[in-house]
Amino acid sequence: MSVFHANFAASTGPMLLSQHGESVTLDLGVGTPRAVQAIVKRDIPDGIDESGRPVFVTIVELLSDAELGALATEIVVGRAKVSYPVRVGGASEYRSVRKPPRSGNGLVALEVS
Repeated sequence: MSVFHANFAASTGPMLLSQHGESVTLDLGVGTPRAVQAIVKRDIPDGIDESGRPVFVTIVELLSDAELGALATEIVVGRAKVSYPVRVGGASEYRSVRKPPRSGNGLVALEVS
């Protein structure tokens, strides 16, 4: 990783979270769940199921930080859960992480269902 990429990752994640973040609860399956800031991208098209209906997923982006967010190595598919309002202003519900996390630009992206 170049110095530019390292600096970009260190500044981009916190800036995006300060502008677009909302409070979610992260439960890694071990220890106490913790409240973190995250960007929740709801109802993203993810293809079509067997019956021809569209499938939608939610992406939750956390800061790639062990204290303020989560590291990609901490997330275990099937054990980690995220609680967030399904609709803005609604009640929070826990959703399971579906796929291994993606990491980049200082953020960890979790696909939840």
